[in-house]
Parts: sequence; C-alpha cells; structure tokens
Amino acid sequence: RADAAPSAIFARVGHQFFGQRRLRFTGPTSGRNVVQPDWPAWHLLNRSHHLWRGDSDPAVDLAAILARRSYCRISNHRLVERGLGNFFFNLSGILITPMILARTNTNTVILGLVASAASVGALLGGLLMSAWKGPKRKIHGILSGWLALGLVSVLPYSTNAGLPVWMAASMFSAFIPTVIDCSHQAFWLSKTPADMQGRVSSFRQVIAYLLAPLALLVAGPLADQVFEPAMRAQTGFLAGAFGWITGIGPGAGMGLVFLLCGILIVLLAVAGYLIPSVRDVETLIPDP
Repeated sequence: RADAAPSAIFARVGHQFFGQRRLRFTGPTSGRNVVQPDWPAWHLLNRSHHLWRGDSDPAVDLAAILARRSYCRISNHRLVERGLGNFFFNLSGILITPMILARTNTNTVILGLVASAASVGALLGGLLMSAWKGPKRKIHGILSGWLALGLVSVLPYSTNAGLPVWMAASMFSAFIPTVIDCSHQAFWLSKTPADMQGRVSSFRQVIAYLLAPLALLVAGPLADQVFEPAMRAQTGFLAGAFGWITGIGPGAGMGLVFLLCGILIVLLAVAGYLIPSVRDVETLIPDP
C-alpha cells in the first residue's frame, strides 16, 4: 500500500520505475513523505494526473499511484523503444506513395496494387491473431515483430526491385503490426490492475506516439531537400555509396530513407533483446 512504509515503497518505486535515476525528496506533504523523481516524465505524469483528478495536491496522489505495482515496475526502456520504433516506421511509411510514384513515372495502377496488398496483410494478421492469440511470452511477439518489420517490410522498399517486392513489403507492413499491437496490448492488460488501466494506457499511448507527428513533419523536407538531391545520378554525393542498393534518380533518395529507417528499427529490436529490463519484463513485473 502507498501509506504502509513510505521510505521502502518509494525506494522500490525509484529503482523499478526510474531505474538508477536520481531522486529528490520533497519533504512532508500533507503529513506524508513524498519522493519526487528528477525525471521529465514525472512532470508529464504530475500535470496530466492533476488535470484528470482535479486535486489540489497532485504530488501526494501521484505518489500513491506510483506505489502501485503497475507503475512501480514499468520500464522506461520499453517506452523509449516503442516511441522510437513508431518514429522510424512513420518516417518511412509516409514516403511510400511518393516513392512509388517517383520510381514508376506516376503509375497509379502499381500504387493501387501495393495499397491493396496492405489491406490483405491487415486481414490476414487479424485472422492469425484471432486464432493463435500470440506467443506465450508477449515480449517475443513485440521484439521479434519489430525485428521482422524492419527486415521484411521497411528495408525492401529501399530497393528498386519493382512491384512484387513492394507488394510483399506492403502486405507485411500491415500484417506484422497486428502481431506487435496485439502482443503489446495483451502484455499491458495482463500486468495492469483493472482500476489503473485507463491511466496506464493513456500515458503509454502518449509516450508511444509522441514522436509520430514529428516524423510526419520532417519526412517531406528530408526527402525533398536532403536525400533526393543526394541520390541524383550526376551530382548526388551519396549516389556512389548507396546507389547499388537504392538505385539512382527519382525516388532513390526516399529509398535511402527506407534503408536507414529499416536498419534503425532492426537495431532497436536487437537492443531490446540485449537489455535485461526489456527482454525479461514479463518475469520482472508480476501479475496484479
């Protein structure tokens, strides 16, 4: 309980929720000792919870929330991995349509076939998860899903292989996120008490999609002003280094964006397996 042993509880909160980050004691507040972490996410939680509840002393109420198991043991590594993965996936995904049109001389038939393949992938992913329910250890569905997403969905777009490869990548780009999202949702629902699920879900969604609008904002300028000029046949300074993978000419610069984003997504997934607090999160966090 939050008021049973404040010093022991908040020491555990600091270690499990904030890792090894420095904590700052704010002294007695309304008769209780409150630990305020020196971490930016604390201020986001503090402000958002204050707005939801309308309390005059949000620090005390939030400290009680953090003392619950679902908040005490949430790994900040997991949230960062999710946010960065979505950033790189959105940064490349928004460029699919302009890249295909640029590489095919605005062939809308090819674009339509690629888009249709994504619909098939989403349907197949939904049917699979309805029948299979995902892996026993949901973290494998999440990390392996990100690894596969980078390898077979994002990276193939970097090549100028044509319609069959693009259709396969498009199908996997809708199929694999179904596995990831179902595993991710099942993990959080199984580890969060019922009375905390609304607040936990809203906070993790904020972290997960915080960078997505930034990806959509910078994708166009990066493609038009940086990567496309860099991959031109005669004057592109990156054409010699990456042209054998992405080709050169219109659309090659956006292909290079897919190449870089795919590699970074793969590295994120591998890093998740190498970080114990992410890889073993299902055993570190007990069921409520």
